[in-house]
Amino acid sequence: MSETNIFSYYVGGQCLNEPAFDPSHETCIHEEALIATLPPDRGAIKPQDEFVLKKQGRNSGFSFLVGCVDNHTDPPGFENPDIQRISNDLDGSRPNNNSVNAVLSADGRFAAFQSFASDLIDGDNNDLSDIFVYDRENNSTERVSVASDGNESDGGSYKPSISADGRSVSFTSVSGNIGSVNNGKANIFVRDRDKKETRNVSVSSSGEGANNNSFVSSISADGRYVAFNSSATNLAPPCTSGIDSVFIHDRQSKKTVCASVAYDGWTANGGSGAPSISGDGGSVVFGSWADNLVASKDENGSYDIFIRNMADGAIKMLSAGANGNSGTPRISADGKTAVFWSQATNLTPNSDSDWWKIFTLDADKDAYKKCSGIVTHEKWNEGTYSSRILPAISVDGRYVAFDATEELTPDDTNGVADVFVCDTESGKTARVSKAKDGGREVNDNSGSPDISGDGRFISFQTWSYGSEFYADCFIAKNPLFKKP
Repeated sequence: MSETNIFSYYVGGQCLNEPAFDPSHETCIHEEALIATLPPDRGAIKPQDEFVLKKQGRNSGFSFLVGCVDNHTDPPGFENPDIQRISNDLDGSRPNNNSVNAVLSADGRFAAFQSFASDLIDGDNNDLSDIFVYDRENNSTERVSVASDGNESDGGSYKPSISADGRSVSFTSVSGNIGSVNNGKANIFVRDRDKKETRNVSVSSSGEGANNNSFVSSISADGRYVAFNSSATNLAPPCTSGIDSVFIHDRQSKKTVCASVAYDGWTANGGSGAPSISGDGGSVVFGSWADNLVASKDENGSYDIFIRNMADGAIKMLSAGANGNSGTPRISADGKTAVFWSQATNLTPNSDSDWWKIFTLDADKDAYKKCSGIVTHEKWNEGTYSSRILPAISVDGRYVAFDATEELTPDDTNGVADVFVCDTESGKTARVSKAKDGGREVNDNSGSPDISGDGRFISFQTWSYGSEFYADCFIAKNPLFKKP
């Protein structure tokens, strides 16, 4: 019996750069990938199986979840009135392809998401991944990965970020016809939904397009500032070496600056990525391999989390002293709290496991909280599914949403990845991806959560058994939410 190769059409996951482990999680834009090679004795493939992604013949450390859903019926358990599907076709039914990576406006009215479906709107004929915005108040869906003249894109678009009011949406796209720059690279675009304008923001202060790929955008609350990472050498000094760097573009002044700069003004000596910008654009958190970003010695040899104050240029290592890798940071809109995953065993008491854990940190007081205990399955270290998506945090830092395969709540018995929310004030954790009565559970993996700024709503994607490999996006009420 020979090995079995499994191929998958890309559905919006993420892949890792060299070295094999890099929590910067740069977006993978390959639309076909070898996701696994099974040994001869592996046996039959089941809908719930999990496989490690292989990119260009090597193990990249990313896992693909084989999940199935029916193309015409809702997943079991989702009749819950507190849970609403936000990826709908023109008839209000399930669309004909994957919908993933939903993000929410501050009040949860608008949800931006990525979809390969062609039946969400009229006139979607490009057969590519597009970015859409669903208006929950008007029950309407709008495609935003289009040119200013309304023409649809000629390349796939991925990973949206949305402003607080839902007006501006940033995203990554390999399209060459929706902005002023056609450089054959992945670029960052912003769609102004009011003005019906789409602009390329992965540009230098003079307007020159990036000469290499740009990924993973994060937009400020008012839509003025956009943080992203890029390996371009022509965007802003001193980040001209070609290693991954974090940039911020000011849509008002048209200036682009590099945020992943060493404390003394020199270029970082390691790649940086996964930026998250505060609501006012004044602070940005990101991950980096560089050990020269701060004046104090960074000798842990790990991927660390940093925060830069864009007003005075001050930079601080948030994962200082960590004895393991940390990654996928997010900052609250008020700029006071950061959340990230870490393998470190010394950030808080009783964190002696090297499994991945989620931490929140008061950026001013250096006060760590371990939000959820161990939240990934022990088999992560064997290369299976991990919570690879960014955790999400409310404006004030109180609520943190994340996905995990561990059974963190007594009612979690489905044995698959679920979405949870943690109230950092009460210390309580509740599952979000479940039926209202708790009698029926989602029967396949859920993940990629986001949380509205006010903390009331949580979006996520889920797979469920059926005849197709389709994922849907949902929004649910936060079961732990309490009015201020």
